[in-house]
Amino acid sequence: MTITTREQAIEDLGMFGIEKPQIYMLHIIPLVEMIWAGGVVQECELGILNDSLRKAGAAFVALAAFGLLAYGARPQATKQEAGS
Repeated sequence: MTITTREQAIEDLGMFGIEKPQIYMLHIIPLVEMIWAGGVVQECELGILNDSLRKAGAAFVALAAFGLLAYGARPQATKQEAGS
């Protein structure tokens, strides 16, 4: 499979159940795998993960604020979830 465009990459990831907004967090997976590689999570590694998550979250919020994230239809809350 040759990826020629960003849109094609996003479409290909969709075959694995990864939706467009989720692609912005994919870089966290190898980081978590590396942190757990030794079998014990060290405090400094948690700091690195925390920093990465904060930066990714800030970027995600910025993209959303500028309308650069496309969402599908939002699922409707059930009566139980809505507190009724």
